Amino acid sequence: MDIADAFDAISGYEETLVAQGEAMGMERGRELGIEEGRELGVMKGAEIGSELGFYQGCHLVWNHMLQSDELKSKLPARAAKSVASFGALLEAFELKVRVSMKKRSYG
Repeated sequence: MDIADAFDAISGYEETLVAQGEAMGMERGRELGIEEGRELGVMKGAEIGSELGFYQGCHLVWNHMLQSDELKSKLPARAAKSVASFGALLEAFELKVRVSMKKRSYG
């Protein structure tokens, strides 16, 4: 074996290691991306849920005021229609659990 063959073997081995490292890095990056996406989704879902809960609470209070004769006088006449349409919008908002806790394969 001459020196040129030895350097060719080393060069080929280096290319193999680089390719393996790249493949391992891509897989690890994919795993981390899924994990980060899940964490961000939970965080944003909690924010949306909190805001939706706030609006539902407002709707309940306003609706209760409209049911009470004493409190109804404190609201404008158009309020009943607005509160009803606001409640319809809240009910139309889809709340679905779309997250599966099973480990998925993304490729």
